[in-house]
Amino acid sequence: MALRLIVLAAVVGPCAAGFRSVAVARHTAVAVSRTPCAVCAVDRRGAALGVVGGMLLASGAGPSWADTQAIMEGTMKGFDDDEARRAAFLKKQKAYKKAWRKELANFEYATSDDEAMVAINALTKMVKENGMEIPEGVRKMDLDQVYKRVKPNLGKNVRLAFGEFDRVVGSVVTVKDLRADDGL
Repeated sequence: MALRLIVLAAVVGPCAAGFRSVAVARHTAVAVSRTPCAVCAVDRRGAALGVVGGMLLASGAGPSWADTQAIMEGTMKGFDDDEARRAAFLKKQKAYKKAWRKELANFEYATSDDEAMVAINALTKMVKENGMEIPEGVRKMDLDQVYKRVKPNLGKNVRLAFGEFDRVVGSVVTVKDLRADDGL
């Protein structure tokens, strides 16, 4: 009850001439404005937040400051040492991705089953030579879209070879349980 009176006094105080106090229910007093005032147009929630904020400021609880300066100067020693290895990896990935796209285009635009089989075998060989990984930035969905487009023109042996290659790529891109053996 005392808090309500303090809040009401804080709200009514600055513009008491423009307000009159009205008893609405038991033990509650509501200020009703005859003329709107920007200073006094505060609801109960706003007044309560103002009182709580004032109490926090009065208690001395202010913002906390953190020292966010870097502890070390420069880069870590291993980072600079491995820069050449990262550059070599990126160069290798770029060449692998270019070869992958070339063979995928050969598969997509093959005019016979023999050409399609050569492209599938080349793709399979590339995956095995690169540690059972597909190039970074290449999605299995791209491979599936190409296959969906050329499937009606392929013979049975080529479709079977692609199915085997698709299983290899699927095992590469699928999240594996580390407790199980790969079997590849």
